[in-house]
Amino acid sequence: MGVFFCDCGDEISSVLDLTRLAKSASGSDGVVHISRAPYWCSPSGLKRLAEAVADEKLDAVVVAGCSPRTHGALVANAAEMAGVSRNRVALVNLRGHCARVHAGEKGRATAKAARLVRMGVEKAGYARALDVITADVEASAVVVGGGVTGMTAARALSARGIPVTLIEREPEIGGLLRHVNLLYPTYADARAYVREIAEGVEDDQNIEIVTGSTVAGVDGHVGQYRLTLDTPGGAREVVCGVIVIATGAGVLKPAGLFAYGENPNVITQIEFEEELREGIEGAPRIVMIQCAGSRNPERPYCSRVCCTATVKNTITVMEEAPGAEITVLSRGFAQYVGDLDRARDAGVTFLRYDPERPPRVGDDAVEVFDEISSTEKLLPYDLVVLATPLVPHPETAELAELVNMPVDDFCFVAEPHTKLRPGSFAPSGVFVAGSAHWPATIMECLSQAHAAAARAAALVEAGSIEREPFVALVDELVCRGCEKCVEACAHAAPRVERGDDGIGLSTIDAIRCVGCGVCVRACPSSAITLSHMTQEQLLRMVGAAVRA
Repeated sequence: MGVFFCDCGDEISSVLDLTRLAKSASGSDGVVHISRAPYWCSPSGLKRLAEAVADEKLDAVVVAGCSPRTHGALVANAAEMAGVSRNRVALVNLRGHCARVHAGEKGRATAKAARLVRMGVEKAGYARALDVITADVEASAVVVGGGVTGMTAARALSARGIPVTLIEREPEIGGLLRHVNLLYPTYADARAYVREIAEGVEDDQNIEIVTGSTVAGVDGHVGQYRLTLDTPGGAREVVCGVIVIATGAGVLKPAGLFAYGENPNVITQIEFEEELREGIEGAPRIVMIQCAGSRNPERPYCSRVCCTATVKNTITVMEEAPGAEITVLSRGFAQYVGDLDRARDAGVTFLRYDPERPPRVGDDAVEVFDEISSTEKLLPYDLVVLATPLVPHPETAELAELVNMPVDDFCFVAEPHTKLRPGSFAPSGVFVAGSAHWPATIMECLSQAHAAAARAAALVEAGSIEREPFVALVDELVCRGCEKCVEACAHAAPRVERGDDGIGLSTIDAIRCVGCGVCVRACPSSAITLSHMTQEQLLRMVGAAVRA
């Protein structure tokens, strides 16, 4: 075994006595090599580490430096290339656990570091050499959702030669844009735009369209998914390597809000889009109310597409009916709305209301307190149009549950970290794009569709996947099939199969398993262990920690 101490510049060496630590580690059983470097994570440091492994014929490595979360894979890759099993590489986090948190206590910090290094030595020294787990990837994809996002993702995958099954719950593809009049910011015909994309999908021999269908079940793992579909013709199974979720979002129908559902002259913007297709008659008096059902305690988020839809529709009306009277009641517009001046120049009036004093919709007029002029306004109307937010379809949360993917408080699919891991979701074979993930503009939907398709295609084109062999293992002679592991696992990795005699046996899907150890704790029979952290390792690490 070799122990490699890192100065981390001087971030570690300025606090810890590395000479003392090296002397302490040299007395551990099995340690035949000790080295020190400014940065083992640098290219030159990794090269030196690999050379030491080869020269000393090491079969286990301990690097005492930074966190395994940030540098574990880097060091493990270098050691593996030199012939050491990844499972026999241990990183001891001296920087995070000692140098940073005990900067003013050099003696005590060094003593603590010595115990941590001894624990790392025991962990690596008694680890088993494990082979990397591999699995084949089915060379096909499923896209759930036939809106613009789903169709774009399907075409992008097909363009790379990957067969695609496109699943849409509605009788026809096209999604929400089928109900929109014009697109922002181009003011192009939305129906013609959707029709062009849909025709491209329908003409693509590499894409199978399944309409009027939903996903009823998902089994398997990344590379080998089996989806059960509810179709008009009955249940159907589809096998694929990757899944793209593009279920989109719906538009809130704000029953009871601003007299919606009670007054026939109060409609939503998406319903107004349908009326605009038929054209404007006369010179109507229209009052538009923003944030109807959003930016409130129930839905505190901004839907992001409402401002642009409102401004676009006011301009459309004023161009078709120059004598129209339009007043927009808002709480302030998003900065990216670029046609406000154009709307004002066309004659549209903008007033600002306080959410604590919302507009009151009467039978023929809207009362509102204008924050800018500090006056009460009475606005007669022929039509009141409410800008309501995008909300996720119920299908999105149901599908997320089927693939063990988290959703946020509003039932949009959640990313592990929007800044550090944008576009990455768990599990790794499922990708999300468009408004299933968060309210998105058309341009954002298109870019996310191409990003999801690119990541999915890369996985399929690889033909197989590899993962580190850090999984749970079941002792068949001890397991009694109680299913406690199934209940505890958040990743659906364990499964209990019962024979004709009713006796159950748990098996672990090695691709689904993340090696977290929750099932080990839940098993009342102690039938489950972790391949990368055995009982012997744990006991020896505890012994090293308490040894004087």
